[in-house]
Amino acid sequence: MVCIRTICAENLSQLFIGLVLEGASWVDDQLVLNQGESVRLNPSQVRWVQMDDVDPHANFVNLPVYLNNDRSDVLFTVDLPFDEGAGSLVSTRAVCLTASG
Repeated sequence: MVCIRTICAENLSQLFIGLVLEGASWVDDQLVLNQGESVRLNPSQVRWVQMDDVDPHANFVNLPVYLNNDRSDVLFTVDLPFDEGAGSLVSTRAVCLTASG
């Protein structure tokens, strides 16, 4: 089960508790591919930003956040920084987040 709590209405952020990262780990504030394991994340803050506020040279990948493990319902997507070595493998390995692990 995922708990969602608004942190601050001014910065449009939400705190998610219970997210599971599938196919990658979160190391040093970025995605790093693993051997396909699922990793339960610590409470995670998601913040909405305008595209013109994002560094165009940063390495980001867009990941879906699914309702559950069957991956039939996408709740939203998030752009997360990734390890340069991961490159296009993030997509081909179907890395994603699930809201109920």
